[in-house]
Amino acid sequence: MALTVVKTTALSGTITNAQLAGSIDLTAKVTGTLPTGNGGTGSTATTFVNMTSNVTGTLPAANGGTGATTFSPGKIAQVKQGDSGTEAIISSTTWADCSDDLTITCSATSSKVLVMFTSASMMTANEQQADIRLMRDTSAIGTPQEYINWSVAGGQNVNYPSVYYLDSPSSTSSLTYKAQGRLRTGSGSWYVNYDDASGDQTSYMILMEVLA
Repeated sequence: MALTVVKTTALSGTITNAQLAGSIDLTAKVTGTLPTGNGGTGSTATTFVNMTSNVTGTLPAANGGTGATTFSPGKIAQVKQGDSGTEAIISSTTWADCSDDLTITCSATSSKVLVMFTSASMMTANEQQADIRLMRDTSAIGTPQEYINWSVAGGQNVNYPSVYYLDSPSSTSSLTYKAQGRLRTGSGSWYVNYDDASGDQTSYMILMEVLA
């Protein structure tokens, strides 16, 4: 009858994969600390953080945060766009409409309205000067913008003057916006939405409600 010798002292040296009869159950057979050199953390205990309930305060910008405890971004509630291809001829120093009306109704009195207007234009005189302004209902808003035509006299050099303004109407009623123009001198004519050989040029107005 053969005798089996059982080694009772601690083993030393390296155990190779070939010497293992199977795999090691890491969840039940491994205790202690897994060194960082072997992919561990060097800690005997791991504590997980519940990000939804256990994190408060400010996450620094260096750690991927904004450095702020609150964040209230502006929001675009609605966008309206209108266009006009009907030619308007401005020939005096009196303000006259040079765009179609465009209406918007804000959802809150704290909202602002971003008004943007651009149009294809042509003047009959070189270096002729004109003004563009925006209107809310019957009130002028913002500061009139100067428009200067630098084309050769008698030519048909089409320009694209634009004007933008962030309005604070403080209203939830229907608001009507439009653009007006005038000459700075009484000579010549300013053609807005200029009708060239290929047809009318189009002007655009865009209204955006910006929530507080």
